Amino acid sequence: MELASLKDVLLWVVYGGAGVVAQAIMEWLVSSVVAAKVAAKLGIVPVGEWLGEYKRYLSFALDVLLAWGCLSLAYVFGYMEAPVGWVAWMETLFAVAFLLVIVQQGVHARRFLR
Repeated sequence: MELASLKDVLLWVVYGGAGVVAQAIMEWLVSSVVAAKVAAKLGIVPVGEWLGEYKRYLSFALDVLLAWGCLSLAYVFGYMEAPVGWVAWMETLFAVAFLLVIVQQGVHARRFLR
């Protein structure tokens, strides 16, 4: 896929790219010395020392928030037609979140469970 415009990038993130980006962010958070130093300064446990279950929840949250943010920008810029009514909004947000969690699990399995 050629990402030639902002529209292409936003739609790529919404339709699955957020899973790839969130996985890359999580890998950086787990292995980065800089992230560990920042966490120590803030007085929190570095992500690399968290239990796997909590890392998974953080990666899901990053994934979904990134996608919802790009989805909102796509609506604001007119690249997609916004849902009408609160039920349509809930269905759209759930569908995007569900899709991206599945994509991210596939990325994780491909990279780490070979």
